[in-house]
Amino acid sequence: MPLYVVIKYLPTKYSEKNSLQWIGNKLLNANSYDTEFKIYPSLEEAQQAINKALPVMQPVLGLAEIEMDKEKLEAMRTKKEKADEQVIADSIKAIHIRGVRFPAEQIDLAKHEENHIKKLQYDPNNVEALQLSTPPLLYLSQLDPRLYFLLFMDHKLFDYLLEIWREYHDREPGCVSDLFQAVTNVVCEYLTSTSIKKPLVQMQDITRLHDVLSQSVFKHHKDKKSGVFREGYNCFPLAPDTVSKKGIKRLLLRIKKDNKENGFVLGEMSEINIVSRFCMEMSTSLPYNMGPFNASYPDKFVNTVALAIENTCKKIQQEYKDIKRSDIEKIITEFIKDYKPMEQVEPHSQMFWSNLRNFFSDMSKKTRFQSTKAEYQFKVKYARDHAVGHSHYFKEKDIDSLADDIFNKITKEGKTFYIFPPEAKLAQKYAQDAIAEYNNAIVKAKTVDECIHLIDDLAHELEILHLFHDVNCRTCYVTKNMLLLAVGLGWDMEYNPNRMDCLDSDEQHEQTKIGICRTAYIMTHQQELLERLALLEKKYAMRTDLLDEYKEIARPLIEKLISYQQSFNKQLTELVKEYEILALDSQKIFANSDKKIPYSLMHKALIQLQTSKNILHFIQSISMLDKHHIPKKMNKDIECVLQLAGYNKYWALMPINPKADFHF
Repeated sequence: MPLYVVIKYLPTKYSEKNSLQWIGNKLLNANSYDTEFKIYPSLEEAQQAINKALPVMQPVLGLAEIEMDKEKLEAMRTKKEKADEQVIADSIKAIHIRGVRFPAEQIDLAKHEENHIKKLQYDPNNVEALQLSTPPLLYLSQLDPRLYFLLFMDHKLFDYLLEIWREYHDREPGCVSDLFQAVTNVVCEYLTSTSIKKPLVQMQDITRLHDVLSQSVFKHHKDKKSGVFREGYNCFPLAPDTVSKKGIKRLLLRIKKDNKENGFVLGEMSEINIVSRFCMEMSTSLPYNMGPFNASYPDKFVNTVALAIENTCKKIQQEYKDIKRSDIEKIITEFIKDYKPMEQVEPHSQMFWSNLRNFFSDMSKKTRFQSTKAEYQFKVKYARDHAVGHSHYFKEKDIDSLADDIFNKITKEGKTFYIFPPEAKLAQKYAQDAIAEYNNAIVKAKTVDECIHLIDDLAHELEILHLFHDVNCRTCYVTKNMLLLAVGLGWDMEYNPNRMDCLDSDEQHEQTKIGICRTAYIMTHQQELLERLALLEKKYAMRTDLLDEYKEIARPLIEKLISYQQSFNKQLTELVKEYEILALDSQKIFANSDKKIPYSLMHKALIQLQTSKNILHFIQSISMLDKHHIPKKMNKDIECVLQLAGYNKYWALMPINPKADFHF
């Protein structure tokens, strides 16, 4: 019989590297009197112990399920021999986090995702599994509104890290609401508009999406940044599970092909911490408390600043020989000008100098992780000039070995590499070129795979160009799904959307197909997902306001989908009644005539659509009609139904009979 051990901090540790060894160490060395470390003979008793803990403690408690006699475990804990740590780690059968069981072999993220994909029963050759049979908005409405948030967040967060919309919202307050607003007001409008030639896309569609998606992020910025292109240069890091050797090679080939000084670059970035070092110098150099502010204080401050700049320059130039003193001074001067340190503390306070020292100490910590605008631009330029992935620093014949080296540094050595997109104006030009190329190619696409490749390539290009100050990945992810729905394909629920950054085209293509199948799986296993959601929501049992908050966040999309469903049903009901009458009248009028108007077939096709909502079956039915016997009114009604459904002639594998000549 397995044992169940309550372990503190397990929910935050299991996703880290060598987590089984950490658990083994904890089981071996934890003190017996630790109230957050107890051994139980059954899962029920262990879970009850967690439920009885203080509400503030419950989220940090987890269970380890081990196959070992209690006496043997206690004997090991008494001896505390290092070798037993691995013995205990090997005996771990599973862990239980917030009511969810992880088998030991699936605690590793890669293995967990691999097992998750097996559950999807993904078949790369099953094209039909990717296609929609119902109008896009009816397809989305099949999902329980309580699960809508899964459309927008990395599925890894829900499936592996056991997060719900709340954690996503807490990291970036308002971002979940912005996602709902974007899908409601931009995506749904795009899909149902009769004036937009779908699945074509324009730059204003993307900037509008970004405008809505970034409202909360830029809420407190003085200058408008939502829907506004960035200036100058920027960069973004590559995480280990978002890169592949082929993806890095793809980027290096692109860099070499473009061969532009202001183009793409791939490399590391040094944290020079100019402002942080200066602030630390100030916090240790300012005089101790000397009473309230007086006329001599500005001179003391200026002298201290000069000394701190001198010391900062010396230390930085010892490490970075090629950084000019003038650049360091300029960045520090900009900081003093923008933050006005002397105005940050009460001048008449007896603690003036102490408070000023505290200000600089706090700013030293803050700017270590968040650079000032001037320093950020400087370190990006410095990194670009020294990057191994600069077109000037490698030859095409070296790309394979360089890609291998960068991949190993990211995935094995823990180094952080960055993609440095082109200068802002060049990035905008590349984006316009990519959109034009997509629009030209998508109308000629003949297969589902071709459609996905074209949409993936556009999303990848827009993502690595990083056109905006922030919220680039979300913008590209939603754009990608908007276009997938527009060509009659399912929503791509990515395990990690950041994989758009640095995978090969074929690898990204595979991720997208898996993501579409993931959405289909979730739609057919909603009860299972709702049960997990209920378990995860227990973390917020004391927050009775959260349910109402989610309802309010999701309300616009819920209302939009209900409204569309009602409109769809109403128009179909009216047409069914109308064609029922026309079919009866036609039988009477043309009973003895060779002229046959297929009102009856149209009536049956409409009833079928009304019942099944299957637009593909409707298309197949009307494709059998002889266009020479179709009156203008029927042709117009067919067009209205197809427009209402969001169907267009670019839907993948369109099953319309060539002799059915309908206009869109």
